[in-house]
Amino acid sequence: MKPLLRLASMAAAVVALGAPAPAQIISTSLPKMTPGQEHKKVSAHFMITPLAKWDYSEVYIDSIAGTILSDGIPVDFNWQTQGAISASPYSKFMVAGELAFVLGDSNWSLVMGGWYNKLGTHDFDLRADQYASASVQVDQQTINVLEVGAPLTARVLVDLHMYEGHLGFFYKSFGVQGGFVRTVPQASEPHDVQWGGIPLDDASVGGVTPPPPTELKPTNDWFVHGVFRKSTQRWGVSVGLGAYVLKGIATSGESPLRFPNDQTVLSTFATGSVKLFGPVTLDASFWYLSSTARYADYKNEVEHRPLVCSFLGDDCSGIFDSPSLTLPSGINKSRLTAGIGFSF
Repeated sequence: MKPLLRLASMAAAVVALGAPAPAQIISTSLPKMTPGQEHKKVSAHFMITPLAKWDYSEVYIDSIAGTILSDGIPVDFNWQTQGAISASPYSKFMVAGELAFVLGDSNWSLVMGGWYNKLGTHDFDLRADQYASASVQVDQQTINVLEVGAPLTARVLVDLHMYEGHLGFFYKSFGVQGGFVRTVPQASEPHDVQWGGIPLDDASVGGVTPPPPTELKPTNDWFVHGVFRKSTQRWGVSVGLGAYVLKGIATSGESPLRFPNDQTVLSTFATGSVKLFGPVTLDASFWYLSSTARYADYKNEVEHRPLVCSFLGDDCSGIFDSPSLTLPSGINKSRLTAGIGFSF
């Protein structure tokens, strides 16, 4: 029996807060058809690794409005934060598996698999414009008590749990593969906050640990890739190109790491696998998710908002030492993965 045709594929999910991150991450074998010889009907590949290095950026959009009582007086308030987060963390844990089946006595095969990735809790840099206003009703007239809008910098503890499933059809080395990525985000309240250049009190002051991440609304993204795979007895490579749909979160506060509407972006990957001994392989892959088309306009809008400070109608902008706001150039994402695989 000739060796299996080895190949590798990868993807990741995120997010926002999202997020997130798509598709294939492991080296997988397709049963190879050899005329006149017996061939294998099923092949499998599994991988485990902590060595997944992320370069991650995402929007941060949060707002809240309501009414509170101050000395028995109803105060209407509005609070909006718009910007982006970024970090380059290592994943804490990742496990993946994939099966491939020959369809009859043909060169067609069916592939199915999935993976789980725990990012772990990491500090992300937050750069944003934050706006707050408060008003009261007196004798049926609205009095604007406070209005402040200024650049904000902070850090946010973010954790992502990602679950992926995919299905693909291949003819020899060419195939189409699609699936979903479910991202369960968690994020803490911002800490180490500076608003308009002024440090603000927060939970980290006095040695107190920032609050634990708060669970936000999960997202369910989906993707489609065209994939080419090539291998020899000792190594295999694959490349993929396709579309990835980032699901929007329309309700403010449920997930600040996504735009309100769905965003379709370019997704591409390249992977490799080298046989070490027996069924053991060394797997590596690189996945890239491009920035959204919406982000460029969003970045320009947020960065060019003027500084605002008004208290009971008087200008108070002189209290701020506010440098210009610069957001990440894009909210693209990438992941470099290396791990040990097992082929059967």
